[in-house]
Amino acid sequence: MRALLVILSALGAAVLVMGFVRSWQSRKALKTGQPPEAVHNNYFIGLIVAGIVFACGAWWLESNSVPPDLTYSPARIENGKVTGGSFERQS
Repeated sequence: MRALLVILSALGAAVLVMGFVRSWQSRKALKTGQPPEAVHNNYFIGLIVAGIVFACGAWWLESNSVPPDLTYSPARIENGKVTGGSFERQS
């Protein structure tokens, strides 16, 4: 679920930045007398922002993961009580 949120936040940030840059560049083009259709690099900037947000999110997701040499033991019911799952080193 967190991975999906990271991906969606990266896409959302890209769309917001592309819209902001397009608006800003259109206003700048109108002030200088150029046509607003001359704005082309907002998609590139949005791609860069999406990549940065995605990289930060992927780093955040992996920063609290367990090492690959551990084995997960699932939760069990012993004598009517639930014992939590745990990670154990492989022998």
